[in-house]
Amino acid sequence: MVSDNHKSHAENMESKQRHHPSVDSDILLNTFQIKKKRYKVLLNCDHIVWERADAKHCHALNNSAINDKVSTPSAAVVQGVNVAAAQKEAEYEREQLSHRASYGNCSNVVHLHEVIRVSKGNTKSATVRNAHNPLDAGGESQQPHNVTTPSDTFLSMYYAERIVASPTDCNRWHIRRLTLHNKDPYIIAKWYDNLLNLLQRSRQTRVKRLLVFINPYGGRKLGLQIYERSCKSTFQLAGIDASCIITQRANQIRDILMSHDLTPFDAVCCVGGDGTVAEMINGLIMRSLQDAGECLRRPDNIPKPSLPVGIIPAGSTDTVAYSLHGTSDPQTAAIHLVLGRKRGLDVCSIRNADGIIRFFASTMGYGYLGDVAAKSEKYRWMGTKRYEYTGVKSFLLNRGYEAEVKILLNEDEVDGEDAMPDIICNVNCETCKLDTSSDHIDMDKPSSSKTSLHSDQKCEARKSHNYNHSQYLEANNCDIHDSTSQKNDIVSNSNVTLALEDRADSPSSSSLSNSDNMQQHEIASNEKQKSENRQKWRIIRGEFFMVTTTNITCACSRSPNGMSKYCHLGDGHLDVILVRKSNMFNNLRFAINTMARNGDIRNLPFVEIYRTKQFIFNARPNISPQDYNSIRGSCQPIADSYPDAETNLPNKVYSSWNCDGEVITDLELTLTSHRQLIDVFMRGPYIYSKPSTNPENSSIFSCCHSDS
Repeated sequence: MVSDNHKSHAENMESKQRHHPSVDSDILLNTFQIKKKRYKVLLNCDHIVWERADAKHCHALNNSAINDKVSTPSAAVVQGVNVAAAQKEAEYEREQLSHRASYGNCSNVVHLHEVIRVSKGNTKSATVRNAHNPLDAGGESQQPHNVTTPSDTFLSMYYAERIVASPTDCNRWHIRRLTLHNKDPYIIAKWYDNLLNLLQRSRQTRVKRLLVFINPYGGRKLGLQIYERSCKSTFQLAGIDASCIITQRANQIRDILMSHDLTPFDAVCCVGGDGTVAEMINGLIMRSLQDAGECLRRPDNIPKPSLPVGIIPAGSTDTVAYSLHGTSDPQTAAIHLVLGRKRGLDVCSIRNADGIIRFFASTMGYGYLGDVAAKSEKYRWMGTKRYEYTGVKSFLLNRGYEAEVKILLNEDEVDGEDAMPDIICNVNCETCKLDTSSDHIDMDKPSSSKTSLHSDQKCEARKSHNYNHSQYLEANNCDIHDSTSQKNDIVSNSNVTLALEDRADSPSSSSLSNSDNMQQHEIASNEKQKSENRQKWRIIRGEFFMVTTTNITCACSRSPNGMSKYCHLGDGHLDVILVRKSNMFNNLRFAINTMARNGDIRNLPFVEIYRTKQFIFNARPNISPQDYNSIRGSCQPIADSYPDAETNLPNKVYSSWNCDGEVITDLELTLTSHRQLIDVFMRGPYIYSKPSTNPENSSIFSCCHSDS
C-alpha cells in the first residue's frame, strides 16, 4: 500500500502521538481490526485507505486483476463492440483504476468528501448510538475538548458510496459504516480528532439548516413515508436541522417561498413529483426577482436564486429527478444533498405578449402531450391511471395541429446545417462547464429585457413590426419549411432592420409625430444592435402531431434514455422536438424508440430535433396581432383552464401546452433558456457500463476522484 520508508516514518510518528496526542499530522498509519480481520489503515491528507495485512492475500488479488485486464480487451475486439460501448467501458475502467493507481489493486479508498459522520465508543453499538446524537448537543463537536483519559477502543465512520458494479442501476448510492477496533485508546482518540478536524472543513460548504416541503398527495401519495424511510435518518446522521412543511394545497410552496424569511436556511428541498419541483423552482426565481426589485412579468434581469435546491423523488414518473441523478432512488437524492455537491441547471422562461408567465426546468409539450394533460382532468377519479387512459385515447385519435415554429440558430450552424454532437451529459460533462466567453448572446436575461417589454407602447410596436415583417417575407417570396417542402428558411435580423427603414422612409411616415419618429428610431437601433450579433432564425411551418421543448433528457424508469437523449443539463440550450403528423404506424415507431434503451428518435424521418437558445411558437400563423389578442389564453390550473380552453379555441382545431401538469392555452409563446439559473444538489447521471466479471471488483467504491 505504501513504501517501507513511509511505513517506518508513520510507525515512529505513532509512538510520538501516544505521548503527544495534541500534535496533528497529515499521515496516519495503524493496524486495526475490521470484522475480526487485521487491516492496515492509512489516513493520507484527504483519503482513507485500508487493505488486508496478509501479504499473500494481496498478491493473489493483484495477479487475478492483471489477468482480467489482459483478457478483457481481446474479448471486446472479438465481439466487435461499437465506439459508444468502448467509450463507456473505458470510462468505467478509468474510474476503477483511479482509486487503486496509488495504493494497489486490493486497497479500498474513500475520499473524505464522501464521509458523513465519525463516532467513537467503548463498544460497536456505542458508536452507532453516538452517531445519531446532535452535533451541537454533546456529540462529536465537544468530545475533542475532553481532558479525561481516553477509554474508547472502537471508531465508526459513515460514508457514501456508489454501487459501481450494479447490473441494472449504476447511479444508486447508499451509506456504509466502517468500524475500526484497536486496543490502544490513544490511537482511537488520535484518529477521531484528526478525522473530526478534517470533516469540520468540509462541513463549511455543506447544508446545516434545511427547509423541506413534503407533498403527501403527489404521485402514489407516499411522500411522507418516503421522507421518513429514506431521508430523515440520513439528514440526522449528517447533523442537518431540517424544518418540514407538509403542503395541503396547490401553489402553497410558491406562496411560502415568496412571503417568508428564508435567511435562516442554507437550502430548500422538496419531496414530491415533477409538479412539486416546478412549483419550488418558480417560487425561488420569483422570490429572487422580488428581492431584486424587478417586475415579475417584465424584468430587466433574472437574478440567480441564492439558495440551492434538493429534489427527492416521490411522484409517479419523476422525470426531473431521474434526469438529474440517473435514478429515481430517494436515498441517492438525499445523499447528494448531504454531501453538498452542486451543479447548475438550465431554466427556461415562458413569455407571451404580456410578459413572463412562468418558468420550467423539465419539458413542455403542445399537441399530444397537451391533450393528455387537459383531457385527463375529466377522469380524476381514476387516479394516476387517468394519464394512461387519456394517453392511449389521444394516441389513437392521431390528431395534427397547424403551427409555425421559429428557432434561433447558433453561430456554428451554417446554411441551416445542424450541429448536434452525440455527447451524452454525464458527471464530468465538458459541455455543461460554465464558459460565458462563448455566449455572444446574453441569454441569462429574458428576451423581454432586450426588446420591447419595457412598456406597453413598445410591446404594441413590436407586434406591428412582426406583422409587417411577415408581410415583408411574403413579398420577397421567402421559402418556408412546411409539410410539403423540406427546405429550411433562415432569416437574418438585418431584414428586419431594412423593413423598418423602408417603412420609415415611406410617404405615410411623414404624418407621424416627432415622438413616434423617435420611437421608431429607437426600435430600429435596437434591431441594428441585435443584427450585429448575426442572429438568424429558422422558420418551420406544418402540421404536427407533437411539438415538445425539453430542458433535460426527460428520462424515467420506463424510458431510460428519455425523449431527448443528448440534451444537456447546463449548456444554456433547449431541444425542440417536432413530430410531424403521420400515420399510426409511425407514431408507434416513435413511442418504441422513446421507451427502448437503444432507441434513437433522430433516425425517424418524420421527427426533427433542433438545439437552440430561443424558440417562438405560433399556433395561428395566418392571423393579425389584433385577432390574436381576442383569443389569447392564460396559464391556470388544469381543472380551471380546460373548460376555458374549449371555449377559446373554436372547432377544437388548436391544442394546448402541458407544462409541469398545468395547461397553458396561449397560442403564441416565446421560450428562452437561461443558463444554469439555479443550483441543484446533484452530480449528473453516470454512463451505464457493464460491470466487471471479477468477483473481487464487485465491491462498492467512492467516486469523488472521478468527479473532481
